[in-house]
Amino acid sequence: MPVRPALDAAIRALVPINRLPPHDQHRVAANAKLIEYSDGQQIYVQGHSDPFVHYLVAGDVALSR
Repeated sequence: MPVRPALDAAIRALVPINRLPPHDQHRVAANAKLIEYSDGQQIYVQGHSDPFVHYLVAGDVALSR
């Protein structure tokens, strides 16, 4: 996957991941997934729990109720 090295570097730069020891940063990066959302696509639903941590690495998000 040609995008993977850039993705791994981006993940390792995120707070608080960047404060982990290198071995743990590698484990996080190895399990990370890049998900692209379409314009207007719903990411979260208020009141629902999500077992994952999400980081916005590019683009914009609109919050609404």
